[in-house]
Amino acid sequence: MSENILEIKNLKIQHKDHSSPIVKKLSLTVARGEIIGLVGESGAGKSVSVLSILNLLNKSSDFIKKGEINLLANSAHINLLKAEKQIIQKIRAEKIGMIFQEPMSALNPIVTCGEQVLESIINQKINNYNKIKSYVFVQFCNCFLRFLKTISFSILKIPYIKTTIHQEAKNETLYWFDKLKIKNQKKIYNSYPHEISGGQKQRVLIAMALSKEPELLLADEPTTALDTFTQNAIIQDLKDLQKENNLGILFVSHDLELMSKFTDKVYVMQNGSIVEQGLTHNVFNHPKHPYTRDLVASKPPIGCKLRELPTRKHFMGIDEEGYLGDVNLSVDEISKKLLVPSKEAIEKSNALINQSPILKIKQVSKVYKSKGDAQNFSALKNVSFNVFPNETLGIIGESGSGKTTIGKLVLNLIPISSGEIKYKNQDIFSLKSKDLKHIRKDIQIVFQDPYSSLNPKQKIFAALLEPLKVHGTLSDWEQRQKILYLIKQVGLRATILEKYPSELSGGQRQRICIARALAVDPKIIVFDESVSALDVSIQADVLNLLNKIKKENKLTYIFISHDLSVIRFMSDRVLVMKSGEIVEIGPSEEIFNHPKSDYTNELFSLVLDS
Repeated sequence: MSENILEIKNLKIQHKDHSSPIVKKLSLTVARGEIIGLVGESGAGKSVSVLSILNLLNKSSDFIKKGEINLLANSAHINLLKAEKQIIQKIRAEKIGMIFQEPMSALNPIVTCGEQVLESIINQKINNYNKIKSYVFVQFCNCFLRFLKTISFSILKIPYIKTTIHQEAKNETLYWFDKLKIKNQKKIYNSYPHEISGGQKQRVLIAMALSKEPELLLADEPTTALDTFTQNAIIQDLKDLQKENNLGILFVSHDLELMSKFTDKVYVMQNGSIVEQGLTHNVFNHPKHPYTRDLVASKPPIGCKLRELPTRKHFMGIDEEGYLGDVNLSVDEISKKLLVPSKEAIEKSNALINQSPILKIKQVSKVYKSKGDAQNFSALKNVSFNVFPNETLGIIGESGSGKTTIGKLVLNLIPISSGEIKYKNQDIFSLKSKDLKHIRKDIQIVFQDPYSSLNPKQKIFAALLEPLKVHGTLSDWEQRQKILYLIKQVGLRATILEKYPSELSGGQRQRICIARALAVDPKIIVFDESVSALDVSIQADVLNLLNKIKKENKLTYIFISHDLSVIRFMSDRVLVMKSGEIVEIGPSEEIFNHPKSDYTNELFSLVLDS
């Protein structure tokens, strides 16, 4: 049996200004060669627990930490909560690697990707080098040169002082880029973070973490918002490297599907406490705690279509003694009650497409011009399809397939290169500004990130009032009544109107974004990855809410997502995209049960095989 590389015992974390702790008596272990999952919803205390391991909590002096975080180093256990700053820094440099959730904010935007990995390797080499003083001086000079480049936003072409260590570090950086299957390693080495894709940025972060050859790797939501292909490729790379190096991994995520594929054991966290733990297969297939059961049930199934996603209310009922409470039903039993037969779903889809289309996309192409002599990028190539009233058209495909470009063109947010998009037989790209304003009222969008979609300095009431003032002719009293109705429709209380976005949870913010889209009584709403960053239970509530609102308001949805299970649950028809072209389109259940193209088969197999 492998020895434990990390042992957390009775960890308690509390902010000094708060009465209740964020983390309550957390205990877990990570052995060499073992992948441990820590799963739970936002606010459960997952990220705080992981950041405390390396003393990375923001203003850590504001937090009261009790218990033990023991790391096995050089055959001795070091309690990281009591370790001196120099020891913590040495452990960060040599023993523990960290992959953060958001690569764009974790990487320096004005330093090339290669230099950032190289710097991590150099710092470790200097610690182990004999001529430490001379190399520390060289590194100090390079840090000063880096500062000059930073304050000039890299306008100054100042060369670094290079030594044999720098050449060795560069070779190692390129080695790790190759190891993580990063194509065009030298090009990526000289590229800035904004010039590469999300998957490549995440691989650069992993290279930075693994280049020090750590014994323990901490991964905090490392694949959030990545498409299925990229996500699976990164997870497979991590698994291969974990086996090669006998690496212990603590993997934090709210994605149950990803946890089931990647981890050996899992700890389920709720409100700062572990409520269930065990082998991943056992926990997810036979959950014992009601919270775990609710999490598992909330995830849309990939193998079938449901009328409604199971939530807490589906497990409530009148027991034998006549009291309202939990009923002893399994996730499978609830799912069977909510199942939509494939034949029924296909008949509904076919009935919808017998109508006149509300939106016609005909021979649409979008080309992005590149700088210099670089080849122009074709995001869309002669794409044609129709959208029908009261349907939900799901659009799926990997990153770069053109999904989001379609959404932006439908709203006339970017110029079209060729083709036409007609709404109610009007070409939206040939309209005058006055007529276009009416189209914008009828076609709304809900973006992926509710955090950046709302003005942080604007109260919720003002955010909802703004579209009513721009598009409407309502009186002040009618505007307020409309806002109160919208808040109630999206399942929130009126007290939320006087709050700022920072005072709301992610789920509440997304509901506000939905209410804002509904404010002007649209006919079509485009959802661009609108639930990808939400916890599974919040996601289930939002998806159920969207279906309810669609039925009440007789809306048409264009639902863009990389999550196949969400697309199957929401969509009447599915459009599969690859490299700017349509691979296939048809009724959702036909596509999922009998995909015609090899690409769609491959896309589905990545999820279904797991």
